[in-house]
Amino acid sequence: MEKEVLLQKLGTLLKRMDEFDGGEALSDAAATLDDVILLIDESDPQEEDWPEVMEDALAELTDLCGEIAQVPGAFPFSEKLKDVIRELKNKPMDYRKYEGDSPEKVLSLYESVGWTNYTWRPEMLRQAYAHSLFALAAYEGEALIGVVRLVGDGASILYVQDLLVRPEYQRRGIGSELLRRALAQFPQVYQTVLLTDDTEKTRAFYQAMGLTDAVEAGCRAFVRFQ
Repeated sequence: MEKEVLLQKLGTLLKRMDEFDGGEALSDAAATLDDVILLIDESDPQEEDWPEVMEDALAELTDLCGEIAQVPGAFPFSEKLKDVIRELKNKPMDYRKYEGDSPEKVLSLYESVGWTNYTWRPEMLRQAYAHSLFALAAYEGEALIGVVRLVGDGASILYVQDLLVRPEYQRRGIGSELLRRALAQFPQVYQTVLLTDDTEKTRAFYQAMGLTDAVEAGCRAFVRFQ
């Protein structure tokens, strides 16, 4: 990533953090980010110490990302910072439509996150993908890192059934990128829905992705498991 592009992204993130009322913890994080920006701005990519500067900056940003994630309501900022960190590491994910050609890799992915309701019934998982509306996968080389699976008619209803990323790759923005790209395939759909764990982390994640809690939308969900 070019220096000017990096400074622009970090500067935009810093401005948004400054505008957000996140208390002392977020203010301290913003001050640290400002120091990192100054370090990069005062360094020259043509100088011999540039790689060392960027290594130090990457380490600072990685630590900072974890600190920001702990601040209530600041989850979107940590996600943006993860995107920058991933670009700096120069290990882009290969996002492509999943065609059902690697059932053993899918099963391994579900096992990695402990979704036993699927892994105990691999034939159900195979059929689920075979009858899905759309599935998008994230690969690093040929390794399956994450996947999002959508069901529905693609016109009036779109249901986000599964969104999962291998634990060692989580908190890098892969899940949000999978969801963004998948939903972009159906821009005119009337309603997009999902069921998920009722935790602060999941609420913050999906709200950051533009979804609204059903209760806040004046709706109520009903479900039956068997």
